[in-house]
Amino acid sequence: MGSYGEYPPLFAGLIGLWWGMVSHIFGTIPPESLWIRSILPCSVLFTALACARITWRMNLQWLIAGIWILYSPLFNGVGRHFMPESWMTMWVCIATMFTIEGCHNNVIKHWIAAGFAVGCALLTKQTAIIFIIPILLSIWWSNRTLNFKNTWTPLIVTALIVTFPWYWSQLSQQWTYLSTSATSKTHSSGLSQLFLYPSRVFFDLPNILAVTIIFWKKARIPKWALGWMLSVLALMLVPKQYPRLLITWLPIIGILLATINIHKRWIMGLHGIAILGLCFHSFHPLHTNLQSTFSSIQKRIDDGCTQHWIRTPSTQDGHLSKISKQVTQVQSAAVLVQGDPSIPCSIQSTHNWSYHLEPYLRRRGLEPTIHYISSDSNPPIQWQDYSIQIRWKGDTIESGVEILHVP
Repeated sequence: MGSYGEYPPLFAGLIGLWWGMVSHIFGTIPPESLWIRSILPCSVLFTALACARITWRMNLQWLIAGIWILYSPLFNGVGRHFMPESWMTMWVCIATMFTIEGCHNNVIKHWIAAGFAVGCALLTKQTAIIFIIPILLSIWWSNRTLNFKNTWTPLIVTALIVTFPWYWSQLSQQWTYLSTSATSKTHSSGLSQLFLYPSRVFFDLPNILAVTIIFWKKARIPKWALGWMLSVLALMLVPKQYPRLLITWLPIIGILLATINIHKRWIMGLHGIAILGLCFHSFHPLHTNLQSTFSSIQKRIDDGCTQHWIRTPSTQDGHLSKISKQVTQVQSAAVLVQGDPSIPCSIQSTHNWSYHLEPYLRRRGLEPTIHYISSDSNPPIQWQDYSIQIRWKGDTIESGVEILHVP
């Protein structure tokens, strides 16, 4: 699997384990295969089950909470990509579920399970701490009569056992990562910084309807849920902002909806409306207008690509298949690449083109030696030492490539 940089290894490890099992049965499988991607939506399913269990334990409308998660466009959009945020959300909800179970039953196995889920959340992505701490503190504040030693101590100890080895070994790298994140996007105004996540809540039509119902019906807010609701304030203060992080906040909307006394026939109606909303979410004219408005807002905060998670897949592969065919024809190939073109926002890659070439070839059993040089450099490298030479004819992957064979 290799190094994951500043990110914890759990998400990549689980996906890699599943990928390896499937490949062992069916042979080499590309990442776009439905067999590989079938594990990704599991995070949405288990999050829905956890939220339904939380609301059931509180004698609320548990079906509403489950439906809200299952048909949330943003959650489903991120959940079908190789993004750790949906799995982080799953672990946060599972940790909350076991903590609430522990408060009701006071059984040590629930507290240990909650601590394990907290550890898994932190090993999926560091951002989980923004949600974990407010949620656990609010649950503790609502259940202060419980003996701390017999309840919260097993949770904390278990979480430390799970997370300490990796974070201790990565201490210096994590500190660098936090320092870089804290100093990024300092050019954005304070108002823009605070407006991104609230605007994202009201960007999806289902969110608008849900929040309207919550205020209209005066939803009963559980005391422990206040911490979850306030965690979005911590998100606003983080300089490095990504809209997909907001999916960890969306389950609280479903929990608040579950506090409203709604007749069962209306629940079934909500079920149908949610399906239609998910199916037509990307094609509704109002959604297009909202998307344009949101994009203009985000551009003032983030100079990167606007993230659209429910979209038509791109057919462009950046000439990777063309290069792969050439490498297949040459034994013990050595490849020299001149240029590193940019990738258009429609494809939404967080890495440059050069990052994708080696994994693409490796998944097809090809492991040539690859050397990169910039398009405007002239280093002391002998072109004839490489069996395949690749020269980009432009600055983006939409331009062509020139592939030369060296005898």
